[in-house]
Amino acid sequence: MIFFEEVTKIHNRVVSLENLNIEINSEKITVVLGKGKSGKTTMLNMINGLDKPDIGEVYINNINIKEFDSKILKSNCGYMTTGGNLFSNMSVKKNIYLLPKKLKWDKETYESRVQEYFEIVELNYYEYINKKVYELNEVEYYKIALIRAFLNNSSIVILDEPFKEVTVNTRMELQEDLIKFQKALKKTIVFATDNIEEAVKIGNYIIILNEGKLEVYDKAESIMSNPKSSIFTESLSNDLYLNMLESMKIEDYMIPKYGKEFSEKISENKTLKDALSYMFQKTVYDLDIIGENGKIVGALNVKDIIKALTYLKGDQNE
Repeated sequence: MIFFEEVTKIHNRVVSLENLNIEINSEKITVVLGKGKSGKTTMLNMINGLDKPDIGEVYINNINIKEFDSKILKSNCGYMTTGGNLFSNMSVKKNIYLLPKKLKWDKETYESRVQEYFEIVELNYYEYINKKVYELNEVEYYKIALIRAFLNNSSIVILDEPFKEVTVNTRMELQEDLIKFQKALKKTIVFATDNIEEAVKIGNYIIILNEGKLEVYDKAESIMSNPKSSIFTESLSNDLYLNMLESMKIEDYMIPKYGKEFSEKISENKTLKDALSYMFQKTVYDLDIIGENGKIVGALNVKDIIKALTYLKGDQNE
């Protein structure tokens, strides 16, 4: 648990955070959403000891961060910023193993953990571990940076706009990797972004900051169904809502299967956006849903997708 108690921070006579009171849920992805100079980075930097409140207190697991050794706090907290910050002149192995060696971890333990993390991002450990960083393409580079960020003994990972400079396709793949990391490791992830779609796709909870002040803190789906912040009301459009379907898994919205099989089928691991596109392509209104065992596990009708869109727009009474 991370708790901000009446936290105020001033940089160069400008208020970066003002009287922030917030409790960040453990083992969830909490997205801090805001435009430039909203206070996102200041908030994240206080969690890992890179910055300190001028007024107020910050607690991790009920312990005031002032009681932590700042060097240990920084080393143990997973961290990644825009650009990934890998050392381009070093090998993948040296980049990843810097922290474990510095903290004198057991070699067998961290090597086993690294191999597990390579599997999460779907990279072959033996193919990539000895490559130079400059030999990696964009998506490989950021996957390695994610692995390094999660390779720590802390339950907390801080990600400050890590995917801001990547292409759209790479961003989408890395977002999926991040979600897989959280499901596998159950860490508390605090992720800063100025991208609304990204916030809704990956976030279990969303914090919206505006000029250092807290505007909204709620579950992602609650914010989408009832947007109270200007950052949402100024940006929401039909295209955005359709793109939001990309973060909604079919398995969460399918209904029980009764009766005969439909002519078309789709995997439960696909998204509602995939299902809608497939329906348009095949000119059908119903799909059978196929589970990982290859068997039909449910069904989906176009009305189910419309209901999901309606909920996102907050038109529950229609």
